[in-house]
Amino acid sequence: MKSQGVSADHLVFPKVLKACAQLAWLDGGMWAHGGVVVSGYERNFHVCNALIDMYAKCGNVLSGRLVFAEISKIRDLVTWNAMIRGFGMHGLAQAALNLLQDMKRVGVRADALTFTSVLSACHHSGLVEEGIKLFESMTGEYGFVPTMEHYSCIVNMLARVGRLEAAINFIHQMPLEPDKSVWGALLAACLDQQNVEVGKLAAEKLIHLEPERAGHYVALSNIYAEAGRWDDAVKARKEMERRGSVKPSGQSWITFGN
Repeated sequence: MKSQGVSADHLVFPKVLKACAQLAWLDGGMWAHGGVVVSGYERNFHVCNALIDMYAKCGNVLSGRLVFAEISKIRDLVTWNAMIRGFGMHGLAQAALNLLQDMKRVGVRADALTFTSVLSACHHSGLVEEGIKLFESMTGEYGFVPTMEHYSCIVNMLARVGRLEAAINFIHQMPLEPDKSVWGALLAACLDQQNVEVGKLAAEKLIHLEPERAGHYVALSNIYAEAGRWDDAVKARKEMERRGSVKPSGQSWITFGN
């Protein structure tokens, strides 16, 4: 495009930056950032949102923070979410929590993605109590009704630190019918902690929701095998075969010369 004498504009740069983010190609993203500055789009909020997202996904959240700081007068909800999501990706929970407070202070209303990003940051940083406190404040302080994704975040947060009983109690108190994301979060934690009884419950719930998914039977079989319950492990595998469930073959993506 450049060799043909055609200049990139505010519509092209976000697409280029998105591609760099998907490939985690920091050098390419920085090259594009240089083009943004040369072209005079460093104050365009669509471009800046893409820059923040690119830097976060490429592992350079500090550069994303600098872009965020430079556009204080033109930020929109997408800008705030991109920065909070970036902090969340890197386990910077306190920074994400602080930014959520800044949003509220300047009158920007948080949405579902905002809360998911902050809760995920709390999970990755081990700030369980802070995450629970935020969840409890969503309805009252922020006037936002939690979605299934937010309930799943709390279940994951509790289960991953070994608080399986608290996770089960939380699920039983949910006003929504738990879906596969909730039971999947619980099952993953049980696999790590080799908790047979809770893992069996989660796997059976998943099998009820998605009887065609072979992975649920495999997970149940693995839980039994870890506990030395070989007969039950074999039964789970046979049930998978009886239902005609097939586990998809694995795939991988390799990038050369980056």
